Amino acid sequence: MPAVVTRKNQADIRDPAVKNTFINGINAFNSLSTSRGEIGGSYGTLVAIHRHPHKFHSADGDVGTQRFLTWHRVYLSVLEFWVSSIPNYQNFYIPYWDWTVDRNIPNWLQNFKPHVNIPNTESIPPTPSSVEPVDVSRTPPPPGQDGEFSLPTENKIKDCLRKPTYTEFTMTLEGLHADVHAWVGGTMRDLLTSPADPLFWMHHANIDRIYTSWREQHADNSDTIPILSGLDLNMDPWAGTEPEYRHWDWVAYDKLITV
Repeated sequence: MPAVVTRKNQADIRDPAVKNTFINGINAFNSLSTSRGEIGGSYGTLVAIHRHPHKFHSADGDVGTQRFLTWHRVYLSVLEFWVSSIPNYQNFYIPYWDWTVDRNIPNWLQNFKPHVNIPNTESIPPTPSSVEPVDVSRTPPPPGQDGEFSLPTENKIKDCLRKPTYTEFTMTLEGLHADVHAWVGGTMRDLLTSPADPLFWMHHANIDRIYTSWREQHADNSDTIPILSGLDLNMDPWAGTEPEYRHWDWVAYDKLITV
């Protein structure tokens, strides 16, 4: 079955219509005041999911470490599903930002910093009891200069891809991923608000591309799959389990990485 979505490197996109579809699609999704009762069915509610206890980071313990890559894989596709369901945005997809090559925030996204109202609920209705307004901000170091944090290099990613076990690989990649959040700064540096920044999705698309590259080079065995069992296999708050998304054919990438 061919992939439903092929994610491409943002730097290779020459058609302005593709860039406009990404920007305007997120704006259209962000303009929805209700998710029609669907979990994450509006931009604000989708961002809100990232502040609820779904065990998707190492800060959530060993289970969070094991779920990090698969959980965010689903998260990305949920955004693509909902935006592509809006009339005129059926071709929406998330381009990836390869920060090993493009060492600055992409020019066409420099000024794309939406205002996002983040409710304390994952769906509307019910009516949220509180809403946090967020104006996306970024505080990267000046171009060509190192700040407190540095973007990962190609060599670091290739070293990561050489990790033989899933646990070693995901722990290394999660650490490198955190460096990108910290380098961008502002909204991206806060776990509770980071998905409000459209860069979050392009950054995580690149993380998923790296995971896909590693996955392609490793057959499934006890060392190369997440260590999960029981309810921890469920990628809540959505349906589906880790094995279902491990070799998911919804998404493909224009380029994978080999070592």
